[in-house]
Amino acid sequence: MTETAQPVGTPAATQKLNQVALWAMITGVAGLTVGWMVPLPWSLAAVILGHIGYSQVKRGQGTGRGYAIAGLATGYTGIAITILIIGVIALAFITLGVDGVQNLMYDNGFEGNWDMGPGMMYP
Repeated sequence: MTETAQPVGTPAATQKLNQVALWAMITGVAGLTVGWMVPLPWSLAAVILGHIGYSQVKRGQGTGRGYAIAGLATGYTGIAITILIIGVIALAFITLGVDGVQNLMYDNGFEGNWDMGPGMMYP
């Protein structure tokens, strides 16, 4: 069995980049940078596309394993940050109450109309 030597720097088989893996990375990075206001949809898309792209790359449908892993990492990071922010906000409302959060925001320069609607009770 005779093997022919490949020139240095040329891949043995040319495969295309897996587009799903690429979009996983793009949506993951967008969720952490552009989508800072609402990162959850971007992060969920990155996780879903990352898993699909990673499985396609494992089956030999193109290259882009690193892109898929980057999409998974940034997607899960965005989800974790979102959960952390929601937890901090919920903890603030639980410990301080609506009036406490309103006073805290007013003292720090965030003025807003926090009128209690009908049926709402002041603690």
